[in-house]
Amino acid sequence: MRILGNAYGFSSLEVLVALVISTPITLGLASLLMIGIRVLVEMRINLDKETIALHLTELSKKIADDYDTFAIASSQRIHSNGIITFPDGSLNKISTGGTSRAPQRKSSALTAISLQTKNIMTVTKVVPEGSILKIEACLKKDVLLMHGAPPSPNNTRTFLGIGIESSAEFTWANKQELVHYKNLCGTFTVRQTKSMSFSNETAVTPLLLVPIDEHYTIYLDESGVLRFLSHVGVTNIENQPLLDGVIDFAPSLVPNGNCVLATLAGNKQFKVCQYSRLHRQLPYNLIFHAPQNE
Repeated sequence: MRILGNAYGFSSLEVLVALVISTPITLGLASLLMIGIRVLVEMRINLDKETIALHLTELSKKIADDYDTFAIASSQRIHSNGIITFPDGSLNKISTGGTSRAPQRKSSALTAISLQTKNIMTVTKVVPEGSILKIEACLKKDVLLMHGAPPSPNNTRTFLGIGIESSAEFTWANKQELVHYKNLCGTFTVRQTKSMSFSNETAVTPLLLVPIDEHYTIYLDESGVLRFLSHVGVTNIENQPLLDGVIDFAPSLVPNGNCVLATLAGNKQFKVCQYSRLHRQLPYNLIFHAPQNE
């Protein structure tokens, strides 16, 4: 029998023997490669899970810390079935549809508020001028200014006005107004506005004004991105992505705290709860520690 040779000088028998020897090695290398890829994928998945858990923990902590700045139940609201509303039941613009950033219908959302309580002002005089209030208000003598200057349209968008029976959100009547302070007391004009957290049905005469640091809603959009929606009165001013790869988001309020529950692909769930330190800023503490005009 003649053994044929190829152009490179190898006989067909030699090629066959080489294939027999190399095939297990090749399969072994391929198997090792697949194992390596699986390990890398699992490491990536575990890293993603740890990252998501960290983000959720930080988010829950922020909500609890923000609750501490105004620790009453009405300062936080849960929206069910992806329908984000104002306290009067009307829809926030984000829930009217027509965008990929619209809330996912089967998910929930949470609205919260953070106040600059170190810049709380005692109102000493209120003069109504139609829908506008001309205000005289004073800061505390030992105030630690949050922005290096007293509240003005340059550093403060809105206020929480605390009245005898209720609270409301106030915005500047004139965003170009120059506010002059003397002995930490200033005169300026504000207007009560529709709010994501407080009813606008009753006019409020504020005894205290507290600059609002952040007013926001955390929700899950239709593409599975957890989002941070910022509000100023009736207007949504910012909509930033927080976390992607989420298929369900279910925040809840518990006594003195909150829980956030996120579901990922494969029905993997993360639940984090945080509790506020109520002694820091109870509403009556805002009043008892408010600046006194002397």
